[in-house]
Amino acid sequence: MNENAFPPLSLRAACAADDHCITCSDEALSATVVCLDLQSGMAVVAVGDGRAEVDISLVDDLQVGQSVLIHGGVAIGLVEDRV
Repeated sequence: MNENAFPPLSLRAACAADDHCITCSDEALSATVVCLDLQSGMAVVAVGDGRAEVDISLVDDLQVGQSVLIHGGVAIGLVEDRV
């Protein structure tokens, strides 16, 4: 295990304890990109039975149909396909 990975070892147990953010008590959700507006840096994503508008400025080369992890209205990373 990489000791320099994020989150630091000291926070990993707290982050994994109940699958919620230890800072805001929110949880990250997987969502599928439905529509992109690269000029504004926003996207519409399908989350569960609904849709939401999220900031995509932290994720490079995003495309419609890809899955992203969203937290607090921000896409924080791509969800990679598991084989």
